[in-house]
Amino acid sequence: MDYNKITQELKRKKMLHQDLARQMGITRQGLTAALRNKSLRVKDLESISEILDVPISYWWEEYQVNENKISYQSQDMIIKRLNRQIDNYLDDIKRFKERILELEIQPVRKKEAS
Repeated sequence: MDYNKITQELKRKKMLHQDLARQMGITRQGLTAALRNKSLRVKDLESISEILDVPISYWWEEYQVNENKISYQSQDMIIKRLNRQIDNYLDDIKRFKERILELEIQPVRKKEAS
């Protein structure tokens, strides 16, 4: 997990650590210690994600920040989409090859019938 992203996201949203801590119901010192020691509990991370309006996976995934909006595409999603596209292309190639073979065989059958 990238704990620096929490501070980056706070800056982006123009919030202070104490603002986040107050909304979480903990002290600023408690939040600062948890960030420094890299010891956030899952429930705290869920709370931070909700307050900062990002999915919990944000802290582990690659995101792009554009015009104060987070645009997310996980690597797994991209890979799955590309694999589906490749599979579709391979299916198309197979169908084209089969059709070409059919077209090549048809004139031969016509000549044989004569």
